[in-house]
Amino acid sequence: MRHLLPQATLIIPRQELELRNRSALRRFLLTSLYTISVCVFLAFSSALAPAAEPSDPQLSLALDSEMIYEGESTVLIVSVINAQPDEDPDVSALEQDFTVESLGASTRSSINVSYENSRQNRVEIRAIDYRYRITPKKTGNLTVPCPQVKVEGSTLAANSLSLSVKEQTKTDLVLLESSITPEADVYPLVPFEVSIDVLVKEPKEKLSAADLLNFMSRETGAPQLTIPWLQSRAVAANTIADVETEQWLNSLNSRFGFAINNYKTSPFDDFGFSSFFERRSALFLPEPVAVERTDANGQKTRYAKYSFKRVMRAPNPTTLTLGPCSLKGVFIDASDIDNPKTVPVFLSTKTVTVNVKSIPEDQAPENYIGVYGKVTQKVSISSDDVAVGDGLTLTVAFQGYGSFENAQAPDLNKLFDGKGSFKVYPATERSLEDGVAFDYKLRPTQSGAQEIPAIQTSYFNVEKGQFEQNESEPVELTVRESLLPNVDDDSNLADQTDSNASADGESDRRANDKLTAQSALVKKIGLALGLLALVVLAVFSIRKFLQFYAAQVALSNKRIVEAAQRRLDCALDKMKTSPSEGIQQLRLAFILLIRKRFRQSPEALTDAEVVEFFQNELSETGGNRAFKLFKEDPQKYAENRDVLRRTLEFFQKAEEIRFGGASVVDVNFTNDVRELFDKWIHFLREQTKKLTSLSGPAEKL
Repeated sequence: MRHLLPQATLIIPRQELELRNRSALRRFLLTSLYTISVCVFLAFSSALAPAAEPSDPQLSLALDSEMIYEGESTVLIVSVINAQPDEDPDVSALEQDFTVESLGASTRSSINVSYENSRQNRVEIRAIDYRYRITPKKTGNLTVPCPQVKVEGSTLAANSLSLSVKEQTKTDLVLLESSITPEADVYPLVPFEVSIDVLVKEPKEKLSAADLLNFMSRETGAPQLTIPWLQSRAVAANTIADVETEQWLNSLNSRFGFAINNYKTSPFDDFGFSSFFERRSALFLPEPVAVERTDANGQKTRYAKYSFKRVMRAPNPTTLTLGPCSLKGVFIDASDIDNPKTVPVFLSTKTVTVNVKSIPEDQAPENYIGVYGKVTQKVSISSDDVAVGDGLTLTVAFQGYGSFENAQAPDLNKLFDGKGSFKVYPATERSLEDGVAFDYKLRPTQSGAQEIPAIQTSYFNVEKGQFEQNESEPVELTVRESLLPNVDDDSNLADQTDSNASADGESDRRANDKLTAQSALVKKIGLALGLLALVVLAVFSIRKFLQFYAAQVALSNKRIVEAAQRRLDCALDKMKTSPSEGIQQLRLAFILLIRKRFRQSPEALTDAEVVEFFQNELSETGGNRAFKLFKEDPQKYAENRDVLRRTLEFFQKAEEIRFGGASVVDVNFTNDVRELFDKWIHFLREQTKKLTSLSGPAEKL
């Protein structure tokens, strides 16, 4: 009702306004004095405090959640404090009751300050956090045993943890199903469809399942649908999806529906627009299909079936494990429209396995070329106007949808064996946009009407599951007699001389030779002068270009730094209220600084791609492309490698937050981020300075 109230103008008397101003000034002075006192006290305390001393090695365990449902996963954090373990923790003790997946490790540091007898004690803590995603194999109260961690040969110990695993919800309000089509094993490149189906019970009154989902999205929260294999690197590395994940999700984007894998809306993606700081769950809703199922009372009941389908292909033989998927949310039981009830629901599917079979090459015919898929064969020649001894190119191309990695050139020697009309040279392989081609050099040895016989090859048709033959049409051509004289006829021409040449003719020839030599000398001098002028012009142009390029690099770096600095300040402010959102803004701030190292836009880069880039840069064979200007300076080279290493750790942490729910901030996080950011800005300045020394003056950052 607030917007219905009339607006009024507030009038403050002058005396009251002066009192308020005095009070505000007094509060400001008192606050400033208090702040200065605290800063002075902390400065003296820090100066008088003893140096931080590391404490004894310790091991601690923590769970992301102590209560989960059957089919859910939680994150186990194994923290090794003030020690460097001999090797990664041994988690074999967990595998009896859990499926364990490593999420990587990260480092952190902090300083604990305490006071005893007016004396400050500072203890520095350094820790390595190992994260594991664990999925229970059964329900009930389970014990999470402590992994074995060895430090200098001794085993660190920590108390085990308890995890409560509840059974799935038994309800007929909503059903969760998974299926794969076809159910049988498939060959490589054969499409298969994986479907996650959510069936919502239709209310009996004049409502629909969509009405309930709309109400839930606004009031109780949208149901959370978790599809682990959608973001699995192992699945992505071994499959080809019909459409990109973003394109697929955008086609399902809706105002209400289901949240998937905690995707968020952002100004930088296609899931909808929000303000710069605000991020909400993106919602997705496929077109429903009406189906019938038997409810808890044994009666046929209508359900709205929402299917999330992905069509994929595996390019190579493999075994894919998909799932389990889960659904979690608070659903509305509207069977009694006058007394609706809320029902917490957690459901999960079984794991789906896709077996992609190998090609039965032991059954392949002799002319099998190592290609599988659905391909056609094309044969062509470079020209049909040839003479005996001329070169001729015969191209055999295989095109279509298939795998050409192991393609082998057909053996044409057997094709022409005994015919003697063509000489065949080895083939050269050439990649095509949709296949592969083999180019053979042929040389006709006989004139007259000749024929290139039909070429027969076989490939494996993955759709039919059998080997198929491809046969080209014969190529007919007429070979002309060679226009070149016979070698034996030419042998005597070189020895023929005019024994009757006169003395005057010999003199004329000598005069002509002298004039020719003089003319050649003049041409050489003119050519040398022309080349010298071109070299001078080229050097001048290159120098001007380098100056222009250095100026553009400096200006570009300056703009990049300013934009990244603004993003950094906003991100650090955001982390005070929402650390998880702030860390994403920090990602973009760092990526803005190093965006020139990538082809994609900053928003399109994933954490994994950035981490892989820095790992390659730090490897022995990576080449350190980003810092190649400083390789001759060992000190700068070491400093810049330290920047690479610390930035890699930052992005690894951002990736763990995204996939493993890691902690975002510690005591020194903000200072460390600003320091690392300043080092990157310093690197850009050094790079610009280096370019300037090569090319001339340039605008400074």
